Amino acid sequence: MKFVAAVDGSDSSTRVLTFAPRLAARSGGELSILAVQRRAIDEELCRFDKIENATMGDILEQETTAVPSATKARAETFGVKDISTGAGEGDPATVLLKGARGADLPVVGRRGRGRLGGLLLGRVSQKLAALSPVPPVIVP
Repeated sequence: MKFVAAVDGSDSSTRVLTFAPRLAARSGGELSILAVQRRAIDEELCRFDKIENATMGDILEQETTAVPSATKARAETFGVKDISTGAGEGDPATVLLKGARGADLPVVGRRGRGRLGGLLLGRVSQKLAALSPVPPVIVP
């Protein structure tokens, strides 16, 4: 069984990284961790030390590669044997739908880091629930 865990550094994605690895470990399945970065610059990007000398590409690459490496180490603590990581840039829902192709169970948080969205579900989890070819798990 293949699980795809979507992460963005939010509190919800921290809970995803507890739930999805447990499922994968218990089933002996494969876990793919996918980090997605929006194209828009937000206040998180201001935390980089040398932002004035970095290009937009450098900043986005640093943001999207730091999350998967840290999350892989966390997933390994649950005993998952087969873990892969990836990063994408663009509309998070679109990137996740592409990244979850072939997955048996996509796992996302209820709300991510976006400022705007639905009251109960975030825009990305709503879109994934509506358009995913397999039912996703939406972690509260």
